[in-house]
Amino acid sequence: MNWYQKSYRDVLEELGVKPEQGLTPQQVKDRLATFGPNVLARSKKETVLDIFVRQFKSPLIYILILATSIVIFLGQTTDAVVILAVIILNSVIGTIQEGRARNSLERLKSLTRHKALVRRDGEENLISAEELIPGDILILREGDRIGADARIVKAEAFKVDEAILTGEAESIIKTSDVITQEDLVVGDQKNMVFAGTSVVSGF
Repeated sequence: MNWYQKSYRDVLEELGVKPEQGLTPQQVKDRLATFGPNVLARSKKETVLDIFVRQFKSPLIYILILATSIVIFLGQTTDAVVILAVIILNSVIGTIQEGRARNSLERLKSLTRHKALVRRDGEENLISAEELIPGDILILREGDRIGADARIVKAEAFKVDEAILTGEAESIIKTSDVITQEDLVVGDQKNMVFAGTSVVSGF
């Protein structure tokens, strides 16, 4: 059974949390150890050598290497050296440019890390979205970016912009009611919110 098919009371019971209390410090510690941080799995980071080698994986480079082989076979060593120098220079420039682009992207990611307001141990706490764990009671308000997928417990005139996921231009009205249909797409799961979307209005 999907989360949206369960009542919020069943969800709270399954996750072992009370909405007015939130998770206890011990639960937070245990769940962080079990589930880890709330981040997408990252692919293995490429080294400079990996990026440099990839510059040679191009049809144009293959043609130039073939031309170099032919030139060497014809005994024109000087021309072969010039062609090889061009290939290596091109690869070095490509590696530098790609490296800079990757560094800029990483800096941009660090700037876009956001916070989440949660209720823990009876108090509201502002934490990094990366620290969110299953069972956290999210407190969402207009303008907030949603840090994790969650089942709605309470909603008042609550609308969410899900264009990033569904492409829909209009904001979606959310509810805490159970939905019985099976295999619904994200856009039809009206009692769920999803990471990366934003609160338009209500709470």
